[in-house]
This record gives sequence, structure tokens and C-alpha cells, in this order.
Amino acid sequence: PPPAEGEEEEGRDAAHDPPRTMVCYKETQSVVKLDPEPGAWTGTFRDDRDINPKGGMPENGLTGHMFAANAQRMDALVVDGGRYGRHRAWRGTQVSSMSPGDPPLVLYPGLLGHEWDEDVDNGWRPAGLQTLATTTVDNVQGIMDWGSTFDSVTATHSLVLHRRGNGTGAFVFGSGTVQWAWGLDSHHDVNDPQRANKYNIRVAADPRGGCPEVKQLTVNILGDMGVVPATLEPGYSLPPPSTDVQPPTGGLHELAGSEGSRVEASGWAADGGGGVVAAVEVSWDGSRYHPAELETVDADAEWRFQWGALAWERAHGDPPPRELSRVWLRLTDDSGNSAVLQAGAPPAAQ
Repeated sequence: PPPAEGEEEEGRDAAHDPPRTMVCYKETQSVVKLDPEPGAWTGTFRDDRDINPKGGMPENGLTGHMFAANAQRMDALVVDGGRYGRHRAWRGTQVSSMSPGDPPLVLYPGLLGHEWDEDVDNGWRPAGLQTLATTTVDNVQGIMDWGSTFDSVTATHSLVLHRRGNGTGAFVFGSGTVQWAWGLDSHHDVNDPQRANKYNIRVAADPRGGCPEVKQLTVNILGDMGVVPATLEPGYSLPPPSTDVQPPTGGLHELAGSEGSRVEASGWAADGGGGVVAAVEVSWDGSRYHPAELETVDADAEWRFQWGALAWERAHGDPPPRELSRVWLRLTDDSGNSAVLQAGAPPAAQ
């Protein structure tokens, strides 16, 4: 699939036959079902109330993240190149030459537009979801329910990538912003946060042009999808495809549980196939996985994991057993190769 954008799959439409009229009742903003068709639903995918005949199917199950910020702002994308720059998606960009400890790269104010997404650990995240960048913004208008109530929040945008495990092996990239195209071309519409002229819908040339890092990243990801351009703009290149078919391996440094309600763990992971470790996930039942935090995306990586300290986490996941001695680790590299292994708690130091 091509790069996804913010709020890309938030709500449903329905085609009624006859006469094949496309309708959207925005039923999530109602307390009763509005569409007269019993099996139709034109609210949000995440809405799991009884009035939804389809049942809740949060959109991050498809793209890896879900609509969160109704921002009406012009924020930049912040990229910690020292942490994420070794990922193959950043090849040929300034990000790839950065080292740990370097100041983050601030890309193109306006790239995070008036609607953008978060990576949410709600049980619907795709397996092996990789993070390419994170940007935290304070005091934005954030969604508080299925899609009708908003408040001021702190939200974290993520660029995400994963490889489907349904037999296709297809890559899915989520830019998570409605204004990703601003980085690809100088011509775009006007996002005026102050609404000085709410009727201004003209498309104009941005004097900044596009963003070189965004352009090269997009070329890289499309290339890994097998989408190869006939020509490229001067200054950009198409890297060779990956030859890495070996998944990472890894293990635990420490594992601790607390009364069946909290888990803390740390460990290591290594990729010997020529790539880098791009994602580590932890499970205590072998079914539901939660994302761990990589210190750096690297061939030899360290990771840490915490779960249960927040009420939101406990509300969206089953607690671990009281006696937690082993966990499952799902390890993924930047070519999408994944492996699952069990790891036991290391023996206590004498």
C-alpha cells in the first residue's frame, strides 16, 4: 500500500443500493443508530458500542496507528537520528549519518498537520510494528472516546512500518499525518491555524519546496515495496533491495512482576543478517504482545519494558500471572523478518 495518512481509516462510509448513493451518517456522534440499513455502519471503526452492528475494529489493526490529534497546528516532524537513523528506511538521508547524543532533526514545520495519529497499545497493533520517529506535542486537541469528544492532551506522533504476516509479506507504512504530501512537493493547500481566512482553499507553491529527508524516505520505502520509479529527481537515489532473510535473536537481562499487575523487563537483541533490530515485543501469554522500548535501532540493541503502571494499560490488557518467570519475545528487524522465542528470568546474582 502507498503511504497512509492521518485519520486515513478512522470512519466508515456505506454504498446503498439502489441507487448506489454513498452516505455517511457519522453515527459515532450519535447515541442511537442512524443508518436505516440494519447491517450498515458509518461511524468510526473503533466504536464498539452496541449500536455498531460491525463491532469495534480499531484502525491501527490495519496501518499500525490510529487517529488521535485534531491539532489545527503547524508542528514539525522531530527525528532522533541517533536512535532511529540506522534503520534502512532512512538510507541516503541526513538522519542516517547522525550519532547517539546528536540533537534531534526538526523536519519541515507543517508536516504534522491538523490531524495526526498515535501508536496505541490496545491489542490491535500489527505484529512486528516498527517505529521510525516519534514527536511529542503538548496541549493539542486529542480524541477522548470513539470519535466525538475531545480535550487538551499531550500526544505522541509516530512514523510506523510493518510487514504483514498474512502470507503476502506486504509492507505497510503509516505516515500518520494528513500533510505528509507537504514534504514531497512544494504545491499544497493552505493550513491556516489561526483561520485568518477560512475561505482560503487555494493551492500555492511553498517557497521552502519539499523536504529532502521525507522524499528519500518515501523513495526507500516504496522501493522495498517493489514500487520503483522510472525516473528520480536529481539528488535522490534508489537503494538496492534487502538481502536479509535472517530474523533477530535476543534474551532477557532481568524480569520482574508485581502481584500480577505490573511487569518490568530488560534485555538484548541482535540481528546477524546485515540489518538492525527494529522492534521488540513482550508477551506473558504467547498471544497478546506489548511493545518494548529500544534504546537504539541497531544490529546489537538493548531494550526495556514496563507495563501496568498506568490505569489505561491495565484497562486494555490482561494482567500477568502472579508468578512470572518466563515471557515470549517477538523480535523484528528492519527488513520485516520476525522470530518468536521464549525467555526465562536470569538467575539471581549470588
